[in-house]
Amino acid sequence: MDSGNYSALFQRLLEHANIAALRQEQEQARERGRYLGIGFCTFVEPGGLAPSPLSAWAGLSYSNYGLPSSLTEVATVRINPDASVTITTGSCSAGQGHETAWTQIASDALQLPMKNITVLQGDTQGNPLGIGSFGSRSAAVGGIAVLQAAERVRTKAAAIVAGTYQTASDHVCFMNGSAYVEPGSEKKLTWQEIAAKAYQPTLLPPGIEIGLEAVVFFDPLGVVWTYGAHLAVVEVDVETGAIQLLRYIGVDDCGNVINPMIVEGQVHGGIAQGFGQAMLEEIVYDEKGDLLTDSLKSYRVPVAENLPSFEMERMETPTPLNPLGLKGVGESGTIAAPPTLVNAVLDALAPLGIHHLDMPLHPHKVWEAIRQARGE
Repeated sequence: MDSGNYSALFQRLLEHANIAALRQEQEQARERGRYLGIGFCTFVEPGGLAPSPLSAWAGLSYSNYGLPSSLTEVATVRINPDASVTITTGSCSAGQGHETAWTQIASDALQLPMKNITVLQGDTQGNPLGIGSFGSRSAAVGGIAVLQAAERVRTKAAAIVAGTYQTASDHVCFMNGSAYVEPGSEKKLTWQEIAAKAYQPTLLPPGIEIGLEAVVFFDPLGVVWTYGAHLAVVEVDVETGAIQLLRYIGVDDCGNVINPMIVEGQVHGGIAQGFGQAMLEEIVYDEKGDLLTDSLKSYRVPVAENLPSFEMERMETPTPLNPLGLKGVGESGTIAAPPTLVNAVLDALAPLGIHHLDMPLHPHKVWEAIRQARGE
């Protein structure tokens, strides 16, 4: 496992929740006949599935599954003649905000405004190869390919500036849309001027090829490990079996964060999905094998009234396995929420001697368990 500070993260959860006060509140509620429960889940999640030795060991070969022998990701970064930037990437967004994150990575590497950057995803006519978005791998694999392609473009741009001013390229620095011969120097070229030279062979310094583009396949050294600790507080109505989620707290560590809003949104969505799995969603057939939950009228999914505002915190323990220290986060909420919620319900029902319930925890299922525990 690459990196983590597990004890400190769990302590952060306990401090945020004020666990001593919660337990006191729970005892006082039980004295009044209210059944409050507090549930925990700690988890680790491997992400960034891509390392070529791992994919070879797992037998993910072209002949077996129609996949290449490696699950690497590729990105192309091109500075166009007008100094706009086009990124083509094999990883495709399914709502995770790749367009924003990849733009941020390239903008920072090239010191160009985000508005100048266009991201094209999953176009097989414009990109050599793309495996896809799964296994919390997009940023830790596809995002790093974008970074390294942008860095190669920047290195070539630095060579153009150095050749223009007869200086060493490793002295060139980029900031505010320009490349300076060295920090504080008045000698500089804007990206527009660099791009103009890059596409005009007669303006290029000797030995530099025309164009300003790089293609990078990123093959990481290993998988990255995201981790977190979540806590839920629920109240169970023992007369009806109904469950109310009162509080949900999560502390997650997915390494360095590119965009906090995107990360928080993915965790929020994952928790909501996990609530659905734990409490609502179920495929039901009748005795003839006919599907009864064949529409959203009968197949229940979470809605806003089911969920409180989540209380989220974050730690950042960078991974040493990629240059941005990124891990995955897309599945964290779905991993943590179901056991957290079930543990909370079982904690609420512990005084009745109920220690196991299978998901989903429908009110009728909970009510039946309570009746059996009471011998009714």
